[in-house]
Amino acid sequence: MKKHFKLFAVFFIILYLFSSMANADTAKDILKAAGIKDGLIVHLGSGDGKLTANLRVNDTTIVQGLDSNEKNVEKARKHIKSRGLYGNVSVNKLDGPNLPYADNLVNLVVAQNPGKISKKEIMRVLCPGGVAYIKNKNKWEKRVKQWPKEIDSEWSHFMHGPDNNQVANDTVIGPPRQMQWAAKPLWLRSHEINSGINAMVTSGGRIFYTFDEGPIGIADPRIPSKWSLIARDAFNGIFLWKVPIPSWGWEQWHKSSLKTKEWNMESGRRSKAPDQLKYLLVADKKHVYFTLGYNKPVSVIDALSGKILRVLKDTENAQSLRLKDGILIVASESLIAFKGDTGKKLWEKSDIEESGTVAIHNKHIYYVKKSKLVCLNLKSGKEVWKKDIQGNPDNKRSKTKKKKSKYFDKTVAYKKVIILSDSEGTQAFSAATGKRLWKNNVKMGKKNKGDIFIIDDRMWVGYDGKGYDLKTGKIDKEIDAENLWSLQHHHRCYKNKATSKYIISAMEGMEYMDLEKGEHSRNNWLRGVCVYGIMPANGMVYVPSDQCFCQPGVKLLGFTALNPVDNFTGHKIKERLLKGPAYKDIQKLRSKPAKKDPDDWPGFRHDILRSGASKTSVKPNVKELWKIKLGGKLSQPVVADNKLFISSIDSHTIHAIDVKTGKQLWSYTVGGRVDSPPAVYKGLVIFGSVDGRVYCLRGSDGKLAWKFHAGPKEKLISVYNQIESAWPVYGSVLIMND
Repeated sequence: MKKHFKLFAVFFIILYLFSSMANADTAKDILKAAGIKDGLIVHLGSGDGKLTANLRVNDTTIVQGLDSNEKNVEKARKHIKSRGLYGNVSVNKLDGPNLPYADNLVNLVVAQNPGKISKKEIMRVLCPGGVAYIKNKNKWEKRVKQWPKEIDSEWSHFMHGPDNNQVANDTVIGPPRQMQWAAKPLWLRSHEINSGINAMVTSGGRIFYTFDEGPIGIADPRIPSKWSLIARDAFNGIFLWKVPIPSWGWEQWHKSSLKTKEWNMESGRRSKAPDQLKYLLVADKKHVYFTLGYNKPVSVIDALSGKILRVLKDTENAQSLRLKDGILIVASESLIAFKGDTGKKLWEKSDIEESGTVAIHNKHIYYVKKSKLVCLNLKSGKEVWKKDIQGNPDNKRSKTKKKKSKYFDKTVAYKKVIILSDSEGTQAFSAATGKRLWKNNVKMGKKNKGDIFIIDDRMWVGYDGKGYDLKTGKIDKEIDAENLWSLQHHHRCYKNKATSKYIISAMEGMEYMDLEKGEHSRNNWLRGVCVYGIMPANGMVYVPSDQCFCQPGVKLLGFTALNPVDNFTGHKIKERLLKGPAYKDIQKLRSKPAKKDPDDWPGFRHDILRSGASKTSVKPNVKELWKIKLGGKLSQPVVADNKLFISSIDSHTIHAIDVKTGKQLWSYTVGGRVDSPPAVYKGLVIFGSVDGRVYCLRGSDGKLAWKFHAGPKEKLISVYNQIESAWPVYGSVLIMND
């Protein structure tokens, strides 16, 4: 009996072990072990597509499977479409030993069978903090990509950090030459009302920003603002979460001055929102701190999920926030310190003169109070020293100032020095003792936008090319960049920014002043959003959507993240033209004269002139003949040869439907969105896809005749929450004379 019991127990133990090994291959267990559940997931060796589909566990995940076997690709696509997931989950054919993605794009690579793909290649496409989960001899191996030292992953405050030195410590960022990702909208709501983005920061591989989701192009007081706090992945732009912001907009900011006005007659109000808005959003890797409502208390939000964790008491009417080493400083007429992760109040100091002067460096906080520079211990709030700053460098305040203004427009804490500067001059003080080190007549004004950049122990003011030795306050370097700026335009309505190598001015577009080699770069095809501007971080420059009609012939639209030239510019295409099973019939079809049926509508807007007109007659009393549900967002239809052709845009599929019965005849799925209908010509259905290819199908049965890789190389990026080629082809191709 005991012997049988032992055998029985051994049997169940073995069964349990096999069950555990099987469970290790399920999507749920893979995601748990990898620690990644959001962003872009790539599945190598997608097979039948079942695991690929299961890897999408929420709406914040985009999954792409790759397989070297064409039949597996077709099988996987069929399964994913049967579950209604295609588009958010897709499968493409993998050719060769290289992955098709841009550097630093993917959050998780799941490789059950990497095949010819090397671990080095897998790590290349992973974003910093991304995970490679690779199966090797029935064992899973987890690798995490480390953050490169060359990039600055934290632009956690409006002016970079709590020290107010708006310089990204990033040697990768350079003049923009490649797109990493793009997001909508293409434009903000209006040029004449408040800017639709007024704060943005990044931390821990995510970006957070405020955004007015109201209808684009309509400025009318009857249509309210619809503000949200939005989170996206910093490296691929995939949408992660949003939190509504009630009581946030023109009705809270300046209702009294707008409620009786004709908005169509107003202008220039895009930059009239309260100045403190851009200072009220800060973040670290775990938490986002923001006032969810105008003059409302500060909320602590989970950075990963968007869940509101707590609301901090006594923080109404905050003017600015600073965050350092887990301690949050709320500045208004007083300073209040909180422990960021628990919300515990640490200390409070009253009667600061100007909340904008608060700066934090190392373990100390500095601010101006009644013409004195005060230094406190960050953790305890105890005063370390207090020194008289005696007004401007000449110890005299200008007699021309009639109204109260900021006493010091700029306070920067850098290593052992505190810089105070206003419209009358600049002073430097010892961070340790408060002793004044030097003074000069460098003034804050419209030309430099009140910008001080301290880079490698040298101070730069605005973009005049003059560098000041931080020890003496005297000019020790000058850069000749006379031809960098377009003189016909005024400075943009936002601050300049800088990196370790460049000052990025905002005269007309984005002008990169090279501080090392003098290789300057003017980029008038880009501009930041009014009031906030742009954000350099994570090896890229983030350019939010804007509301202006600047450089309309060349300006890049939408919310974009842009790279300089890097080592990976795409893989070469071995064969640009690939022939399909219907290729042999092309000559027969081409030899036939083009059919000109007045009832046909064979292409986008009817014809090659895009006239949008037809000679067919339409009866006044139309009736429904049939109806078919294809799902998702559809393109306009085209009609030819008694068939209707239409694209399911986001599911990458062209459908053919019998015009008389509404019966679906065939469908064909490609590697990316097909944003508009195909062109039908001599029995062929021809269209482009954002996967970078032009496709030609036999219209009778949807079989592939040929596909042509139009882009110069194979390189995939993230656009509007899906993956597409850096050289997309739009759907409606134009056909002339064969």
